[in-house]
Amino acid sequence: MPSGLFQVLERRCEQAGIARIHPHQFRHTYAHKLVQANVNDADIMYTAGWKDRGMLMRYGASAAAERAIEASRRASPADRLAE
Repeated sequence: MPSGLFQVLERRCEQAGIARIHPHQFRHTYAHKLVQANVNDADIMYTAGWKDRGMLMRYGASAAAERAIEASRRASPADRLAE
C-alpha cells in the first residue's frame, strides 16, 4: 500500500502534468547536490541519517557521471585555455 507521501507526490505530479516522482528520488538529488557542493561524506551521512557509506554511494551513484565530467572539466588544462 502506498504511503501518504507517495500519494501526495503522485497527485501533485498528475496536477503538474509531469512524470511520477518516487520519494527516493529526493534522496538521490540530496546526495548529488551535497557531493557536488563538496560537503564531506560524514556530514552528508549524518544529515541523511545513514550509518553506512554504502547508502551514500547508492544514492550518489545516480549522478556520479555528471559530477565526474564536471570535475574533469575543472581540472583539464585544455578546458582552461579559453580563460
